[in-house]
Amino acid sequence: MKVALIYNKTEILDSDVIYRFGMPTKERYKPHTIEMVAEGLASGGHEVAVIEGVKDVITRLEAFMPPAQANGSMGIVFNMAYGVQGLSRYTHIPAILELVGVPYLGSSPVGHAIALDKVLSKVLFMRHNLPTPDFWVFSGSDEDISGVRYPVIIKPKMEAVSFGIQIVRQESELREAIAFIISEFEQDALVEEFIPGREYAVSLVGNGESLQALPIVEIDLESDPDGIQTYEEKMHKPRKKICPVAIDPFLDTKLKQLSKDAFNALGLFDFARVDFRVDTNGNPHILEINSMASLNPTGSFVMSGEVAGMSFADLVNKMLDVASIRYFGKPACRRVDLNRVSISLGDSGDWEEFDKVQDQIKELNLFSDT
Repeated sequence: MKVALIYNKTEILDSDVIYRFGMPTKERYKPHTIEMVAEGLASGGHEVAVIEGVKDVITRLEAFMPPAQANGSMGIVFNMAYGVQGLSRYTHIPAILELVGVPYLGSSPVGHAIALDKVLSKVLFMRHNLPTPDFWVFSGSDEDISGVRYPVIIKPKMEAVSFGIQIVRQESELREAIAFIISEFEQDALVEEFIPGREYAVSLVGNGESLQALPIVEIDLESDPDGIQTYEEKMHKPRKKICPVAIDPFLDTKLKQLSKDAFNALGLFDFARVDFRVDTNGNPHILEINSMASLNPTGSFVMSGEVAGMSFADLVNKMLDVASIRYFGKPACRRVDLNRVSISLGDSGDWEEFDKVQDQIKELNLFSDT
């Protein structure tokens, strides 16, 4: 099958958009991770093109994708693009793909928009009787905050990767933190009841009855119930992740079921990661669900897959199969892999090398139809 892997670069150029408008995305994959996914898909027997998710993406997709066949056969997109700019950036590529009629891995624009909006997610969790911490939302630091119960944790309403996150214990700190969030991220501030305890991540792959919860990962807070993961820690000194984790079987089952319920409540597809705090009494609280769960090789999602017995290549091909089954009713069709395909960014790791990837695959001519 032809698979277009769509990504976004580390820096937006003027040529990537018509206008720079809104806050640029702060989330991006490192070139090495994109390379690993491309190699994994190619090793699964697929013809892979790596395409940048900017304004010319439709033109490049049209040149790569095969014509639709009478049997319904067509190409598919493995979407790794977090979007370019603005608040609802996760929706950019899925919306474009729906516009031009190309199947893709991952949730719909609606699902991504809901999951990225932490406030709307929490409203839906509560509507479905799923446990989540109490919360308040502020659009200005001069608003009435007298009803807030401390301690709280504050974060941007529509961000990920712990951007701007901090614990606040008094009113003066809260007003300052609200002002910072609104100024820095150009969006409302979510103020959430802080739950002392332990932190877990549950990764999901599949849809409907086949939705599978992978082994649970615990974030090592070093026995500190007030510990959290800040953005700086995640990027520069990430906390240790534990998997498999010694956890009560009842809690294991409960976290996995709550994760599936949250996934379905938000109408997501194919894969996601659900983050929890479990309080000192053993009660779980859903913090958020990430509809673009990271494929960073050291992240929770990949670690869960490894403990479940999947190599990195196995995991990305399983994800592709899940999407293919949703669209076509069967796993992604393979081609015969006559040799191992090597996809490389070169010594420099320069993104320009990605333009050579699809040519490299074609020149090797290692695939034949079955």
